[in-house]
Amino acid sequence: MGTEEEYTLNIVKLPIMGIITNFDYTPPVYNLLAHFSYLLFNGYDVAIRYPAVLCGILLIPAMYYLGKEYHSELVGLYCAGITAILVPMIYIRNMRALILYLYYAL
Repeated sequence: MGTEEEYTLNIVKLPIMGIITNFDYTPPVYNLLAHFSYLLFNGYDVAIRYPAVLCGILLIPAMYYLGKEYHSELVGLYCAGITAILVPMIYIRNMRALILYLYYAL
């Protein structure tokens, strides 16, 4: 675990009102999702990554639908393919909380 993950883990261990009132660079929704994931998996430290992984997986069909609606099915497949390759490499690994911004943008 890196320093940023340890910081997130310390926030996730707070009570819900402590998470909501904590103002840092991560969106409070991510911290709440990580809190519930942490509780669901009985305090397993890696559980704070699961909300980012779930959003990354859900982003792939959303990008397909977006490309299909705006242009064609082929463009939707290209968008989904590029998302499937780039999202795990960039956002889930390095910027877990910021993947929610991508999902909100859609």
